[in-house]
Amino acid sequence: HTLRPLLFATKQQLIQYATHHGLSWREDETNLHGTHDRNHIRHQVIPALQALNPSLEHTIYANIQHFRGIYTVWEQEQREQWRQLARKQGNCWFISRPELEVLEPLSPYLFAFLSPFGLNKDQLTRLQQALSHQPGALFYSDAYQVEVARDSLLVAPYPLQAEQQSIPGPDGTYQVNGFRFTLTLTEPQHLDLRAPAYAYLDADKLTFPLLLRPWQAGDRFYPLGMEHPKKLSDFFVDEHWPRLLKAQTLILQTRQGAIAWVVGSRLDERFKVTPGTKQVLAIHFEAADQV
Repeated sequence: HTLRPLLFATKQQLIQYATHHGLSWREDETNLHGTHDRNHIRHQVIPALQALNPSLEHTIYANIQHFRGIYTVWEQEQREQWRQLARKQGNCWFISRPELEVLEPLSPYLFAFLSPFGLNKDQLTRLQQALSHQPGALFYSDAYQVEVARDSLLVAPYPLQAEQQSIPGPDGTYQVNGFRFTLTLTEPQHLDLRAPAYAYLDADKLTFPLLLRPWQAGDRFYPLGMEHPKKLSDFFVDEHWPRLLKAQTLILQTRQGAIAWVVGSRLDERFKVTPGTKQVLAIHFEAADQV
């Protein structure tokens, strides 16, 4: 970062101070040449403006302080809006479209929220247009991708990394795709069904090692409450899942290859906790950077 600690004073004030205190200074010789735009402004434009407004320097300084105050308020505003609109799930950010699209004017909010992910001004202009007539549009920077989904803007790393993790037994902590999973074995009477971000499975119906892996085309499971299997791809369509959310979805698979859980969404009917369950595998999951 460039530090400019003397911006509060004019050049003439600095010269007067240095002369009064017997201080020497160096003058950049290029400041005297008219070959640079900055010098044209310094030697020609500013004197002409000062002839019209003798208090020009004071006016510019006062405006700078005013703009700094406005920028501070704006920074606080956009941080607060981001806190309300955005949530992180694994490696993916979800920005609520209904709450985003009521912000006026929208373009500076889009710039504040998405330029840190590498989107440029032209992309943000096209993204704003896509909000009204191009659902499913994708935009890419060097390190991220943004999808205009039905109810949200999704921001995910680009390219997405397909990770998987073997789980040898019913306890331990594992990190996959930006999520942290903590497994414990417990009894049915000790369950807190109100606790957020937990999945509960009948431990005696599971066969280890389990495998946390990305979903694949052809995967099938029995969604909780259903008697017949369903393709996971059809489940995504019925649930209106955006492409980027599908791309980072993990499933929990038993040793025999049965899907026990679509992570963060739906348990498999075959592995649910029932009145006859003796042991429960409790899985707590959360974004790894929240720990």
